[in-house]
Amino acid sequence: AHSPRFEVIDRVENYLYDVRVRITMPGTVDDRIVIIDIDEASQAELGQWPWPRNTLADIIDRLFDEYGIRVLGLDALFAEAEETSAERLIDELASSAIAADPAVSDELERLRGELDSNSRFAESLIARDVITGFVFKDSVGDNEPRETGVLPSPLIRASALQDVSVPFVDAAGFAGNLPDLQENAVGGGFFDAPVIDADGVFRRAPLVQKYQGDLYPSLALAVAHVVTGAPEVSLSFAPGDRLSGIELEHLMLGSQPIPVNEQVAVYIPYRGPQESFAFISAKDVLTGSVPQASLEGKIALLGASAAGLLDLRSTPVGQRYIGVEAHANLVAGLLDNTIKQQPAWSDGLEFTLLFVIGALMALVLPRLAPVTALLFVVAIFVITMAGNLVMWSSLGLVVPLASLLVYTLLAAMLQITYRFFVEQRNKRHLSQVFGQYIPPSLVEEIDEAGEEISLEGESREMSVLFSDVRGFTTISEGLDAIELTRMMNEFLTPFTQAIQTHRGTIDKYMGDCVMAFWGAPLTDDEHARHALLSAFDMLAAVRTLDEPFKAKGWPAIHVGVGIA
Repeated sequence: AHSPRFEVIDRVENYLYDVRVRITMPGTVDDRIVIIDIDEASQAELGQWPWPRNTLADIIDRLFDEYGIRVLGLDALFAEAEETSAERLIDELASSAIAADPAVSDELERLRGELDSNSRFAESLIARDVITGFVFKDSVGDNEPRETGVLPSPLIRASALQDVSVPFVDAAGFAGNLPDLQENAVGGGFFDAPVIDADGVFRRAPLVQKYQGDLYPSLALAVAHVVTGAPEVSLSFAPGDRLSGIELEHLMLGSQPIPVNEQVAVYIPYRGPQESFAFISAKDVLTGSVPQASLEGKIALLGASAAGLLDLRSTPVGQRYIGVEAHANLVAGLLDNTIKQQPAWSDGLEFTLLFVIGALMALVLPRLAPVTALLFVVAIFVITMAGNLVMWSSLGLVVPLASLLVYTLLAAMLQITYRFFVEQRNKRHLSQVFGQYIPPSLVEEIDEAGEEISLEGESREMSVLFSDVRGFTTISEGLDAIELTRMMNEFLTPFTQAIQTHRGTIDKYMGDCVMAFWGAPLTDDEHARHALLSAFDMLAAVRTLDEPFKAKGWPAIHVGVGIA
């Protein structure tokens, strides 16, 4: 059994599974298996399905006697006897007064024998490798019979499963074929699809279903079983005493191991899109117009492609895939041993790879520059997908991929988001620090322009301003340290505002002296004009301080400003 997953992960996993199927499928036509097609052309000529049993018997006779096919699988159910109008008429005559004449009675019996299409159909199966198809029911309605017709002999009887605790697909009832048909056939297999993924896609099929303790084969397995000489079929478990679904590894078709999951289901090895097998119209078989080489020695499956018969399924290689061709793919996979396996250790591998990727993302990604980090994430994606594809193609293993890719993507997004917020916080902090020296408008321009601030020397035409308070040494001797600090803040604040208003950058404060420049870090074509405007504003600001200084008992100040 595999660990529970999130629905979104399952959906991505199913999508990636379908992609791998499509990019690695052979895309060739398998000439060993042919489909005898109940198509629209055949219905137009032979009538709507179901066809008369005599017609079906004629088709089977031609397939085996004239064309020499190897085996025939019937992807159709014959649960009820056919009753023709001629037979009903004979029954009415037999119960009338004219049947009192022995000669008439004998003739009616002779005609009944000739018109008994059910017996004719059943006799066409005798001594031929014909596999009938039947349907298991997963539930039985109140007014629905639990059993219709009969089942073939089981593949594995309940007596051989006494110590086995595998969660087989367990049927509630069945619709089987008429007793005479099943008795004359070499075997039978179910053609229903009890294992369909949540998105409605037919990716896997159980090889067996359980009914009243016995195991019965699928139509594909029953056909492959006959083709391979009817070897013994058994279940193979991992070494140990437990015979449960977790330990189940293979269904053995003789000496050939077929990898299965805990429900004895397999991935259908689709070899290509629709018509990867030859379709031969049933009417052409009946008229004998099919070339001998097209059917001689072939495995034949009788099924329907006609739209009105609704035998269509959604598969990884097509949304409207003919059901009988899905059986053909599985037959080919069983014969070629190309069934892919999801190993029991796939969960352990998944968790290990998640841990490795998590460690790499946590330890390496934060140390990389943005572009390098992006390339690192892309590299993880590529390596993960390439490794998975190698295991898929070379080893025939289906191991999880979606969780690794989704985790990598989410971890990268979280790292990027975290770094974005950290960098924004750092930018705000730097803006606060540099805002004491550089005008906030310049800081924003630098940030928006994305220009790198170089620490290397550069020759540039600029304007530099110096200002100092005249006689500041004498003024400072008349004030204590606290008063002097307050006074300096009073006049340095408007000086700073005057400089930054005109795009100047404070280089340094030297006591009462201020040094500023224009033309860096961003180029300013009007640096001289901005420096002059700042100087005039500083001189004007000094005079606005006269009254506040006088009120606080501080002497008036005079400022000298020089510009280079």
